[in-house]
Amino acid sequence: MVDKRLIYVCGLIGVGKTTILNQLKKYVKIVVEPMNEIKKYLSNPINKNIVKLQYMFIKHHNIILDDFDKNDISVVVEGSPMDNIIFAKLSNMTKSQLIKYKILYIKLIKRLEQYNITRIYLDIDPITALKRIQNRGRIYEKNITKEYLNELKYQQTKKQKVHLTLLNYTKKQKDLNVICILEMLY
Repeated sequence: MVDKRLIYVCGLIGVGKTTILNQLKKYVKIVVEPMNEIKKYLSNPINKNIVKLQYMFIKHHNIILDDFDKNDISVVVEGSPMDNIIFAKLSNMTKSQLIKYKILYIKLIKRLEQYNITRIYLDIDPITALKRIQNRGRIYEKNITKEYLNELKYQQTKKQKVHLTLLNYTKKQKDLNVICILEMLY
């Protein structure tokens, strides 16, 4: 096994991050996004709930890092702090709320600098992602638009200055992507 590493699996909403992680869980420790918390905040998207959701993400990632520090094993995590800042910027947070959030985000990013991190982006066409989102029928995702997914993809892939491994995601590629991630670990 290579040195202990932290792997973030990222991508658009509906790309299949949870599906990939569920396949990986028999081989490696995984951490999925806290969906119950996310549902709670997004089912009633009032501004203050979005703010609470973003702070919950900061806390979630700090807990992951605390656990990572205590154990000598690699961890694969669904989503990343780098994506969470994009969600914050695209949300309806006020300027002052966003500034307060960015202060916590910067502290988290500084903490991340000490770790061996790989960020994997599962690439998918926004139209395909939107179809998957609509097919799964989650009430809190009903207002997601193609335009939002296009902007999200742009922000996640073009504007980020962090190391990014692109994996193309289709149902046929699913097993190959799992193998690629496992190869990074062993």
